[in-house]
Amino acid sequence: MSEESSDVFPYEIRHEVVKDFIRKYMEGAIKYKTPTEDSKEIALQEIKKISEYVSNYCSGQYRGKELGQLEQQIFSKLALLRGFDLIQETKVNIPEIEQRIGQLESSIASTNRLLLQVLDVLQQLLRRRSS
Repeated sequence: MSEESSDVFPYEIRHEVVKDFIRKYMEGAIKYKTPTEDSKEIALQEIKKISEYVSNYCSGQYRGKELGQLEQQIFSKLALLRGFDLIQETKVNIPEIEQRIGQLESSIASTNRLLLQVLDVLQQLLRRRSS
């Protein structure tokens, strides 16, 4: 009988889940929910732990087996926090972002036109002074 890993989730899956969580968290697409009063103390402890684990994971100080253990701890905390419904994924509102970008582009174009007008007036003044 061959010896198999007792992990329910293989390393590759844990790694992708942890990496995806950290990326989304850094982008602001994931946030922690406010816990209910009856679970507040435990939830805050668990959020503090996962925050420490993520900080250590991102620090680049860990390699090999230690990094794998840290990843396992983050994965376990994610499962726990999701079980308590304490992680919220926020959706990025693409149309709103595109609208804001359009407004910024319009504002920049207006500013550029005004600057060109100012430059033109200054050039005219310089020509008059030198004549």
